[in-house]
Amino acid sequence: MGTAEGVTELVIPAYYNGKAVTAISSYAFSGNAEIESVVIPNGVTAIDLRAFYGCSALAKISLPGSVISINDAAFDGTAYFADEKNWDGDVFYIEDILMQARDTLSGEYKIKKGTRVIAQGAFMGVYLDNKYSGCPNLKAIVIPESLEFIGPSVFSYCNTLEKVMIDDLAAWCKITFADNYSNPLYYSAHLFVKGKEITDLVIPNGVSEIKAHAFVDCNGVRSVTIPSSVTSIGESAFEWFESLESVTVGTNVTSIGGHAFYRCENLKDIRYQGTSAAWENIQKGTSWNPYTGCTVICSDGTQVIASS
Repeated sequence: MGTAEGVTELVIPAYYNGKAVTAISSYAFSGNAEIESVVIPNGVTAIDLRAFYGCSALAKISLPGSVISINDAAFDGTAYFADEKNWDGDVFYIEDILMQARDTLSGEYKIKKGTRVIAQGAFMGVYLDNKYSGCPNLKAIVIPESLEFIGPSVFSYCNTLEKVMIDDLAAWCKITFADNYSNPLYYSAHLFVKGKEITDLVIPNGVSEIKAHAFVDCNGVRSVTIPSSVTSIGESAFEWFESLESVTVGTNVTSIGGHAFYRCENLKDIRYQGTSAAWENIQKGTSWNPYTGCTVICSDGTQVIASS
């Protein structure tokens, strides 16, 4: 889109050369020392690596609700970034997007209410000696009900996380996780709902989808009950769930994503509330089944080996 030389108040158009603007590309305005404010139009869904990096005068940023994918370094080196009013302690926000955390973040951190998106790599920390530091002293994180999307690798290297704390399990099930490392549970953290650790996970009735990576590597949960309102179980939804021993699956599931129960080494049987014929009709992704042998027990008494 060019460097916007001579422009202090940058209003990005909704259309450019006859095409809708849906993304701000990497380094698009990087290093422009004249831009003082930017308005990004509705319809833009992605802001890529260092798009406004080093725009030292940039102090006002208006982002639309359409933005989902954003890189944590997109606005580094701006006046907005330097202003401590835009930080919640060690955590940087732009409106309803959590952009990044300093690696000095420690203990328990409560993400601000109303936060909608967490930017790519937000808690990865600094890059040093060929690896990222993560937040080595972060022990627990509180997730608000407002959260909709967590970008790629957000919690990479946050291997000291012990607790993920939420108030609403149905709201958690609505979050879109970009990959396994988007989920704070990934490093075997324990899940707490309203302050109580979950050992028997019951998905609330009314939830229609368990999204990809939703409970990956969660620690301490022994059983999962999936109600008949659920129609799909996403990719890697319960992958690496080593404590998992039993699963009950409702009758309306039509698809189980790849690696959904992969490497659930202690899962020996799945109780399916439909018939064996209905089970065979469920679309199943590659390596959806546990790493070790597992039996599916259907409502008609039929027992089949859980296979892809």
